[in-house]
Amino acid sequence: MVVLKRKYDAHLNFIPTKHLSSYIANREEKELLEFLTPSADFFNVKSFEKALMTFDDERFSEEQVAFFIDLKSLTERAEFFKSMFLNGESFACLAYAVKANPGEEVLKYLMKGGVDSFDCASLREIALVKKREATNSIFFNHPVKKRFEINKAFLNFQVNHFTIQSFEELSKIVSSLPAYCDYSSIEIVVRLRTQNNKSRINLSSKFGSSFEVSKDLLKASSLLGFKVGISVHTGSQNLDPSSYENALVEIERLISDLGHNISSINLGGGFPVNYEGVKYFDEKKYFKIVNSAIYSLIRRQKKYLNGTKYILEIGRALVANSSKLIVPILSRQARNADECLYLADGVFGSFSDGAVHKWRYSFDVLRNSSYLKEFTMKEFHLYGPTCDSGDDLGKYMLPASLNSATDRLLVNKAGAYMSCQASDFNYISAPRQIFYNF
Repeated sequence: MVVLKRKYDAHLNFIPTKHLSSYIANREEKELLEFLTPSADFFNVKSFEKALMTFDDERFSEEQVAFFIDLKSLTERAEFFKSMFLNGESFACLAYAVKANPGEEVLKYLMKGGVDSFDCASLREIALVKKREATNSIFFNHPVKKRFEINKAFLNFQVNHFTIQSFEELSKIVSSLPAYCDYSSIEIVVRLRTQNNKSRINLSSKFGSSFEVSKDLLKASSLLGFKVGISVHTGSQNLDPSSYENALVEIERLISDLGHNISSINLGGGFPVNYEGVKYFDEKKYFKIVNSAIYSLIRRQKKYLNGTKYILEIGRALVANSSKLIVPILSRQARNADECLYLADGVFGSFSDGAVHKWRYSFDVLRNSSYLKEFTMKEFHLYGPTCDSGDDLGKYMLPASLNSATDRLLVNKAGAYMSCQASDFNYISAPRQIFYNF
């Protein structure tokens, strides 16, 4: 039997199991409870194709959305990124951006690849990482935090790295830390706003302070006795590697004006993923540009870079390639001038970026358990499974012969910003997670 383990969460997202148990009067209701409860299965096979065959043989596939996660690939990606960033130097720090995919198995297998630092945006993310390994380094990098979370992160989880972008946030941190703490053991990192029109998702409209405000924040933090660092983010799915060079130019200007030692420089993430199957982006080229720019900065500003840590916080590029998402077609219908497909997942589930960021997805088609090879294409309007008309993925060109009886859509490179962004709207069951190659 290749199915090693099937585990069910202790509760439904909406009603605790202990409350539901009194309602379960027969086997059918018990089976329904199991169907609705998010679950994970471990298949002792090496390839996606064999995992898919096992999935179908076990009859898990009937209108069931499922993520297939290649665990070993996560470890390999972590090892690759760690070796490439500043050639694995001791002052290089590869941090995983937990928001991209906070799955416990994902964290476990990234850590097997050497990841021991994590970019966290909330207390729950911090708790999740610390539960996995207490010695993990945490960077609390959301520039706007709750006072309660600052206090608990420091006291309960020994977090001593906080990112800010305003004087209000600096004041909030000072008032949230216990009076007895040693500020010299705590690092305040100022998020400098950078511009990049070639990123798929521009973060600068929401995050980062101006050059002058950043300089004032660094001075004030230093006067209070904190260690100080500088961070930037050139945007998610960054299509222009030279933007990292441009960001380091601004960082160097800030260091020169400040005239003070910098404890860390964080270049953010943004390394892009080749979603369309064509290798538009060469990761080695990105690393060559980033590494060269950092080494040049070190040579010119070594007076103020004594013991400085250089951080790259990668999310999407570490985990996207690890997963595939299978989505059944519930119905094909002609509506007015449109040919429509109703899917078992949508924008209130794994495809939320389709609504929020107008993200476009690349689909393959599985007919039964094999890839469909068809060259006659037709435009389809894709809708999700909920009762909301906003559950609309837009129009895509897909094989003309698609039908709901035999076909499923397949999204490759589905490991980032998909499963973690799903909601419980309509109480539609969460996708099953299938882990393989471990």
